[in-house]
Amino acid sequence: METIFTQANYPVTVLQPIADRYNLNPSTGRVNMALVDHVCFLLSEGAGGVGTAKLTVEARKEDDSDPVLVKFWARATPAASRVLGDLIRVSDPAAGYTTIAGANKTVAIEVQGIGVPEDHPLVDVLVTEVVNAPVDAGIIAIAHRERYSGLSSPTP
Repeated sequence: METIFTQANYPVTVLQPIADRYNLNPSTGRVNMALVDHVCFLLSEGAGGVGTAKLTVEARKEDDSDPVLVKFWARATPAASRVLGDLIRVSDPAAGYTTIAGANKTVAIEVQGIGVPEDHPLVDVLVTEVVNAPVDAGIIAIAHRERYSGLSSPTP
């Protein structure tokens, strides 16, 4: 049986791409980890090679309250490459992962359901501007390994 990527996974834009994306320290839309086992947030940066941001992952209760930081994995495209680099375990969730200056790169933030507290199933990525310089960027989330068949969307 042929499997189509968008039938087996759930890609959704969780932070629209705009110029100066890191300004005002935005957060992404939430993904409900009670519905899926894994989510990969893909940050795509375009123009603006000087600005940087710290990325952290936050989990919340169903009523969107009581945020807690969770551990995650990160990997980024090195300079002059289109291939994601080494996988890094971010074991200090408060320190997060800080992007490296440079235009036209991708950062993957991977969250495993096993690392998210059961009573805090809603996860998002917080983007905190570190070096204040405009960066064109956006984030999509790709959720997969649904926990229940017939899932239509992993976002609340």
